[in-house]
Amino acid sequence: MSVKFNISSVFISLLAIFSYYAYGDKPKYSVYLAGPDVFLQNPINVGEELKNKIIAFSNQWVKDKKYDELPFDLDLKYPMDSNIDSSNNSVPNKKMAADIYNANIKMMDASHIMLANTTNFRGPEMDTGTAFEVGYMSGIKKPVFAYFNTQPFWGKSFDISNYLDRVKQMMKLNKESVKDKYSVSIENFGTVHNIMIDCSVKNITTELRDAVNSALDYLDGEYQKSISSHSGPTPYANL
Repeated sequence: MSVKFNISSVFISLLAIFSYYAYGDKPKYSVYLAGPDVFLQNPINVGEELKNKIIAFSNQWVKDKKYDELPFDLDLKYPMDSNIDSSNNSVPNKKMAADIYNANIKMMDASHIMLANTTNFRGPEMDTGTAFEVGYMSGIKKPVFAYFNTQPFWGKSFDISNYLDRVKQMMKLNKESVKDKYSVSIENFGTVHNIMIDCSVKNITTELRDAVNSALDYLDGEYQKSISSHSGPTPYANL
């Protein structure tokens, strides 16, 4: 078992124990929603739609588990929740850029896990800002659950989750190619992204629903371990 898993597990377990015994209610886990969704039209509405999808998937997860309710509350943190005015009506500048950066760092520091949209963005690679955020969360020992949307933002279906095959298709290379048109080697490890992304996350799934389910399974496991290890009552009537 890795150090990363141990540290994140202890952190989340302590939160659950403190919340239950100090307040007698469900713990609240904060989830940072990373991804290039903020670049879409009406990004605030996009963020609300994303949160609503996660809530719907969470409700379905509860039904699938045959629980009475979600055993913990979710605080979904979207980058634009910081209320920094970066709309078309404002003039972008370096101070605004720094404010957005600092606000996002603050939200990640205050979050327990991350859901990351790692779809390819403006090419075969994922959004570089999201890549940084995935690395940041990994660096502070917090779990990341990634999803790879196979329909990129430009609308064309691009159902290729293998990095090598994706580069070859986008650069119109031969099937046998392991180098790009500039004779630079292409990573060929069977990963979705660069190995430093794939190897730093808990898992990468194709769909948001699967990533949400994986995240909820993880949080539920950590919560249940914290309760059972301290003889606390189970929050589920149907178990």
